[in-house]
Amino acid sequence: MADLNGSPTSTLPLDGQKRPFSIEFKLLMAVLVPAVLIIGLYKLLFSDVDLQGINMRIAEEKLPQVQAILDADKRFKDVTVFVYTGQNGAVGLQGMVAREEDLFRLMKAIAAERLSVAIYWRIQVFKENPGPAKENV
Repeated sequence: MADLNGSPTSTLPLDGQKRPFSIEFKLLMAVLVPAVLIIGLYKLLFSDVDLQGINMRIAEEKLPQVQAILDADKRFKDVTVFVYTGQNGAVGLQGMVAREEDLFRLMKAIAAERLSVAIYWRIQVFKENPGPAKENV
């Protein structure tokens, strides 16, 4: 096919040589390639999965430190420590204490350690049944 002047309008080269990339294609690649690389690197470094794995490793390293606190006080004998997968990786504490004051003491002792990961608390306070109320006579 030819235009009005008789020159061919086909964009394919007639001599069989490869046509160089257009300026639009080069600009598109100059923008897309770095963008895809940046997004991929960001996902790799800052995704929640990686953060969870890192925090879980830190939490595992802190378990003996927290276990020492539990072992040091008999009020915490029914509390166990573990690595918790929630909260992007945390030190987990679960069990039971006798009184609310004991829970407060445990929380204070753990806070004093200034752990570099979150703490998952699942501690119940065991309350004894006070029995029937006495009537005023």
